[in-house]
Amino acid sequence: MTHYLRDVWTAVDKTHPGLGRTTAAILCACAARRCVLLVGPPGTGKSTAMSAVGKVFHPARMMDSLTRASLRDMAGEMTGFQGLLLIDDLGKEAGFTRLVTFTTIAEMVYSHFVERHTVNGSFRIDNFQGGAALNVQPAIMHSLVKALEWDANIQDKVMRYYHLHRPIKHVEEPIVLSSREMPKYEETEVPARLYSPGSRLYNIGIVQWGKSRVTVHWRALLGAAAALDDREKASQADATILAELYRPMLTERHLLERTQFEGGRRYHSLMQHLLVEFATYGTFGLLELMEDYKLDETQAFKVMSMGDKYWELLQRKPTVYGPSKEMRDILKEVD
Repeated sequence: MTHYLRDVWTAVDKTHPGLGRTTAAILCACAARRCVLLVGPPGTGKSTAMSAVGKVFHPARMMDSLTRASLRDMAGEMTGFQGLLLIDDLGKEAGFTRLVTFTTIAEMVYSHFVERHTVNGSFRIDNFQGGAALNVQPAIMHSLVKALEWDANIQDKVMRYYHLHRPIKHVEEPIVLSSREMPKYEETEVPARLYSPGSRLYNIGIVQWGKSRVTVHWRALLGAAAALDDREKASQADATILAELYRPMLTERHLLERTQFEGGRRYHSLMQHLLVEFATYGTFGLLELMEDYKLDETQAFKVMSMGDKYWELLQRKPTVYGPSKEMRDILKEVD
């Protein structure tokens, strides 16, 4: 027997190659009512995957962007909300506004309520029982991880899913998935052995969350996976598919560099861009890089020189790059 999430993965990859795993991963995270950041370069299909998830569960609010002011205006609607809040682009707001909006959403999803008081007004949202997914590009991720709020308000409450594959062909049609009810994952029995220390899920989760939050998040995700598969108890089959789906979360181990116990973070966005190119193409030419990132030849050579430990020069004319041993080891771990 196959698993519902594997069926989604396979079906999407048939029509939209490279988007199957991400779509299934975001779908399960939303079903578990998590707050998830979908991180990837522009043009990699993040909006397509998120739009598909928004059509599976109802109600779903798909928004181009969101500010705390607009969230204040939606306080009545969000109180008692049991659906999905989907933000297509977190980068459309100014830096501080973006940070405040994101921390507010993260708190609302994790704690089920949020209360804010500012000179521009006050609002309170109670009994929020939904999930949230937000698209973000690496450059915006860089600004988020540098903020002091990352440790206190974001890191443990939010999933970061790193989308590693660029669609290899343009598809006009949207992803089509059957709609269904949001599962009641809380009613699913979840054996602790599935996410206990030493398990594959624990080893993935501990890269992003503290020990207690690993338990909270995986219990919800395992419960959602089993409920989506129409079962009342999570099993090893759920743990196996989730470990495959969420391996890209391990990417954070390599992208996020710390120089202090708290704060002092640096996000290696160049590494993520190169990860996507190598994961998508295996090897790639300078022309592909120029087309994907809208660079001229001089800019492309300059960018590649800054990340020279991640590639090997396979051919000079035309220029073709292959992954270095370090890059191959990272890809083997996360993809």
